[in-house]
Amino acid sequence: MRVAVIGAGPSGLVTLKYLLTACDFLDTGPVEAVLFESESSVGGDLVSSKQLTTFSDFRPHDSDPDFLSTDRYVEHLNEYCTHFGLWEHIKLSTSVVSIRRNGNRGHIIGYRHQDCPDTAEYECDAVAICSGLHVTPNIPEVKGMDRVPTVFDSSEFKKRS
Repeated sequence: MRVAVIGAGPSGLVTLKYLLTACDFLDTGPVEAVLFESESSVGGDLVSSKQLTTFSDFRPHDSDPDFLSTDRYVEHLNEYCTHFGLWEHIKLSTSVVSIRRNGNRGHIIGYRHQDCPDTAEYECDAVAICSGLHVTPNIPEVKGMDRVPTVFDSSEFKKRS
């Protein structure tokens, strides 16, 4: 199985890590995963204390303050990538410019590195979009969506009702 992950914040990094290790815990073959990040570094937003937003398998240093600075948080995410061997699967400064169906099976990701004007493609079976709350939502036109009672981006989900 091949999976494209979009976004190198904490959700994207955890998704990448678990995809790469899925075969160790599930009755499945290896998953090939590539993470695409438009920025030049991993990142994301720290929205709460380190006790509430920590990774269960990679905690900040005991000496870190309760609320990490942005620089320290990004450093922690870099340490996470190094600790779990994620770097070789991450394409930084690489924007996803299109996602389209690949016939009856999978998707084709069109992407472009900031130093190259040409668009390259990655064929995959699944796509995990982990672009975060601060990216402009893009709800694509999907055949039959007009029959769905309510359509909204996950960033708009604020309460159960």
